[in-house]
Amino acid sequence: MNVASTIDARSARTGSAPGPSTGRLSVRSTPSPESRNEPVHGIDLVLSRLDDALKEMSRARTGLTEDQMRPQGNAQAVLDRLDRIDSLVMGFRSQVLVTVEETRSFTGQGDRDAAAWRARTSRQGSGAGAGQLRTARTLADMPRVEQALVDGRMTAAHVTSLARVSAQASPAVGEILTSVDGQAEVVALARHHDAQRFSRALTSLVARWDPSAHQTEHDAARAARFLILSQAPNGTMIKGRLDPWAGKKLRLALEAVSDRPAVDDDRSPEQRSADALETLAGHVLDTPPGPPSTSTERPHVSVVISERTWNAVRSTGSTPRTSVPTGGTGHLTQVLPGCEPVRDLDGLTVPPSELGRLLCDCELSRVVLGADSEVLDHGRDQRLFTPAQRRTWVSPR
Repeated sequence: MNVASTIDARSARTGSAPGPSTGRLSVRSTPSPESRNEPVHGIDLVLSRLDDALKEMSRARTGLTEDQMRPQGNAQAVLDRLDRIDSLVMGFRSQVLVTVEETRSFTGQGDRDAAAWRARTSRQGSGAGAGQLRTARTLADMPRVEQALVDGRMTAAHVTSLARVSAQASPAVGEILTSVDGQAEVVALARHHDAQRFSRALTSLVARWDPSAHQTEHDAARAARFLILSQAPNGTMIKGRLDPWAGKKLRLALEAVSDRPAVDDDRSPEQRSADALETLAGHVLDTPPGPPSTSTERPHVSVVISERTWNAVRSTGSTPRTSVPTGGTGHLTQVLPGCEPVRDLDGLTVPPSELGRLLCDCELSRVVLGADSEVLDHGRDQRLFTPAQRRTWVSPR
């Protein structure tokens, strides 16, 4: 990367006087110019100061002890300064990246753009490279925001959220954001909100400025929705994406059917969410929408159980309409070996624990099959298209 052109380009944009350059930038392990008592200027001065800062950071880190963190406020004081360093590093990095992009000093190395160059040279990946360039462009277009970042009125997290919104904004919104009044409003939001609330407030601000763009963004998010259920021998994998409003409704529904965890509840939050989803599905199947019909049965999970398996289950004291199988799951696992597994209509086997739950509240229908699996009796003496007959037609042959 040609440092002379880089510094001159940055100086021209900021209005500062360029300093002398010493040629191309390279990583060196030789002593700093100051330690050799040589004149220090230009890029050598910048690198020397950064090296000194790295050494001081390393000394501060190794000199930190647990006893020093015990007094109240000490840890907070250290973290406050580290947060300020994060902000300064973001501002400094952004200046360098904008200059690299403007001068195209990354060309000739096989990278398609500055973001790809940054991703490769930093070894942080394409996501980090694109994010850093997005932040750099935002700060270059919004100097008052950059100053707020440097002096501590905005944090690095605030600027990251702003850069994400700015990159997706319409030209009209972008023009408002980069105006003097727009930057002032953004900085004011950051001073009164943490990063999470700031992101929501900024989204609301953009919607106020350009409602049609907000609707377009929502339509795009909804168009990208999908849900995939993949059945595997050891479970069902769920993968999907919902628009923000659909996701909010799902989250509220899961919260509505989630009980407050008991003191001895050892489930993780992820496990509680999975249980809530199962409960929600059960509620829907128990109370189907629409008026009752005599031609179709209530949609639910249907399973097929052989006579031998049924007799074995009954021997444990588990019968339909009982609140809890008296034998429990442990008794089921003891009597079921050798019995035909219970399966649903797709052929998925039902584990004993789920079988016990199903038997607590189920409807039993007798279907007698012949030697060739032909239906001999479906438990009704009237040949109408009833729920019992429907179960006959869909039962596995």
